[in-house]
Amino acid sequence: MSHWTRRIPFQVDVAGVIQIMGKSLYSRVDAPIRELIQNAHDAIMRRRQRDLDYKGRIDIRLDADAGTLTVSDDGIGLSPEEAERYLGTLGIGVTGLLKGHHPSSAEVDHGEAGEGLIGQFGIGLFSAFLLADRIVVESRRADLESGVRWAAGEGTDIELSSIDRETTGTTVTLQLKPQYRTWAAQAGLVEEAVKEYADFLPIPVFVNDGPARVNVINVAWFDPTPDREAIELELQAYFHETPLDVIPVRGE
Repeated sequence: MSHWTRRIPFQVDVAGVIQIMGKSLYSRVDAPIRELIQNAHDAIMRRRQRDLDYKGRIDIRLDADAGTLTVSDDGIGLSPEEAERYLGTLGIGVTGLLKGHHPSSAEVDHGEAGEGLIGQFGIGLFSAFLLADRIVVESRRADLESGVRWAAGEGTDIELSSIDRETTGTTVTLQLKPQYRTWAAQAGLVEEAVKEYADFLPIPVFVNDGPARVNVINVAWFDPTPDREAIELELQAYFHETPLDVIPVRGE
């Protein structure tokens, strides 16, 4: 009997992947908020590398009547080619390529460094299917005149189209599942998620165009003369665990 060997490429069932993302991979229902904030943060940091005068901001807007949650940033944006490759392929993300965490990293030269970027695995957008039946991404890269629209829902193909978009950046809209529409009606839920996941990010996050940023970066260990007991209580509140010890470290 003759022996044989052959190599075959991985096959991805997108509908199956979406179901896995929506039901099995994440244990916390607010995880997509964290992932979308990370994506927006990295887009802003990449634009900062090119424009030293640029600051950046992240906006989260809720529409209870439409049942939508939208995360917008004024970061570097995406070209149609980038939207097709990075949004439509599980496991490939711009951040991972820039940080050298993907086998294809050597093939990509964005002229940018990966320092300061916090995204990891290239699956953040797909995690939004935990909350949403459908995701729509609209984006425009800073050096292009028109934008791109990327849309996908459970069991459907990805739809790509060109759009007229005046501003640079990206807007991700989640059409929430019926059981999660409270996220579009209760801003407090979103604000709590932002405080837990993004309170230490230098980029301001605003909810429903509020006058003040939600991530205030106001913790005891940032005080000029921090109190040891206050730090212990703050750590316990943030991380839900009591620290074994607090060791002051002063850097000049």
